[in-house]
Amino acid sequence: MKKIILTGTFFLALASAYAQTNTVTLSQSGVNNTATPTQTGQNQVAEITQFGAGLGNTATTNQTGLLPNLIQIGQVGSGGAATVNQSGGGSNFAQVGQNVASLGAASEAIITQVGSENQAVVLGLNSLGAGNTATVDQAGNGNIGAVLQTDQLTSGSTATVNQDGNGNVGGVAQFGSVNSTATVNQTSTSSTYTPATVASALGILNQTIGSIDPSDLGASLTSIVTGVAALNSVPGIGNIGGILQDVADNSNATLNQNGERNTGVIIQSNSDNATATVNQTGQFHIGGIAQYQTTDVTATLTQTGTGQIGVIAQAVSENSQATVTQSGSENIGGVIQLFDNGSQAFLTQTGDNNIGVIGQGALNSSATLTQNGTGNIGAIGQYGGTNVAVVNQTSDLGNLAVVEQVGSGTLTNSATITQTGFGNVVEGLDSSPETLLGDALGIQIGISSAKQIGEGNTMVTQQSGSLNTIQIEQVGSGNSATATQSNLPN
Repeated sequence: MKKIILTGTFFLALASAYAQTNTVTLSQSGVNNTATPTQTGQNQVAEITQFGAGLGNTATTNQTGLLPNLIQIGQVGSGGAATVNQSGGGSNFAQVGQNVASLGAASEAIITQVGSENQAVVLGLNSLGAGNTATVDQAGNGNIGAVLQTDQLTSGSTATVNQDGNGNVGGVAQFGSVNSTATVNQTSTSSTYTPATVASALGILNQTIGSIDPSDLGASLTSIVTGVAALNSVPGIGNIGGILQDVADNSNATLNQNGERNTGVIIQSNSDNATATVNQTGQFHIGGIAQYQTTDVTATLTQTGTGQIGVIAQAVSENSQATVTQSGSENIGGVIQLFDNGSQAFLTQTGDNNIGVIGQGALNSSATLTQNGTGNIGAIGQYGGTNVAVVNQTSDLGNLAVVEQVGSGTLTNSATITQTGFGNVVEGLDSSPETLLGDALGIQIGISSAKQIGEGNTMVTQQSGSLNTIQIEQVGSGNSATATQSNLPN
């Protein structure tokens, strides 16, 4: 009798486990098809494939359970709409693949996941339709959300990743779509942070980006997936967000992060008239924008809080504009523009003990560095000709302004330094643009004067206050220097 009971119990458990592992497989050919599977439980699997002749198919899937569920949707044809909802647990996986192989209506993909350690991927490959959209919404910790859009003869693609939680990774990659828009929004509350974890994360991110090859989409996708998985394994960090746009003229990338210890990076290449914006609020964030081989691009990085690092790099371009704005204390901000004629750099810091650096190696460039606070360091290095440098520092005590300009032939440069307060210093920095930021971080001042090398250069320095110091060095002919010091009124 006992043996019969055990046997019955075993088969009952087996039947229960089998009942909780349901699989739905749907395949539809034609146009205007609709598939709507709904599953509740655990270890659910839903697979939908729709082949159309250029008109809209719709697939909507809903899964609710406590253990990993899987949803895969594949749509071929224009005008497809795919919606995925997963909730109730974690470690779910959702993938939507849309291949718009013919000209026609735009496709749309939406993935929503609630829980932790979920993965969501939208692949829009070889799309010929215009205005394709992809959205990933995730709430929880340790999630991965990614959108990859590769377009041919199309424009106006939109990709959005929204994540709320800690340790999430969100990324968008767009290749070949003009007028495209990419947005990543992340909010975190992580409080476990070490510099080592940030260095590890940045190393993985740099390696991932460096291995992306737009001409080989398969290898690029593998690189992205591998890099994202590695990033997600880095402990003790907030969220990581990245946007990559290549061959995407008139494109717009926006990355918003709120909380603590987030890392956000935007990279744009071969994309004229592109715009990149990073907004970070909280503390201990790292923000970066890189733009290269472009014309008339704009980069804006805004950080509010303490202990932020924000850097914009623009290279092998023309008429680039970079703006870094930081509010808070102990922040580090930098703009590096190389081989970028006609570039403009603006760096503004409000708070105490900040470091701001601008390095330019080009012609007809301008740099403006403004600092309001105490104990700040501001440095500008320009190498080329017909460049303009402006430093404004306002505080009660102890700022340092560092300026170096090296001319090219008979092309002239001009520099204006204005300081207000007590115990300020004007000096020079013996460095190249490539190492200027690193030197400033180490406060390695090699020349004890604001320095200009070339012909016909102009430097104007003004200090208001007491116990201030000005040191100016000019090498060449036809240069002029003006130094004015005055006490503040009682």
